[in-house]
Amino acid sequence: MLHFRFLDESQAWSDSWPTPTLLRQSPAVQLRARPIAVEVTLKLKDYGVLTRIIEVAG
Repeated sequence: MLHFRFLDESQAWSDSWPTPTLLRQSPAVQLRARPIAVEVTLKLKDYGVLTRIIEVAG
């Protein structure tokens, strides 16, 4: 299993990007928006659950 979560500027995690709030913005705003961080969770039989948080440069 591979799962992603995205941290927005209000410090809230979301399972999708762009967030529903961001989708209400103009297309120009949506194109420039980036999450603050991405959490990647990988579930493996041999190693269990591996989670990493990756900061996104803005």
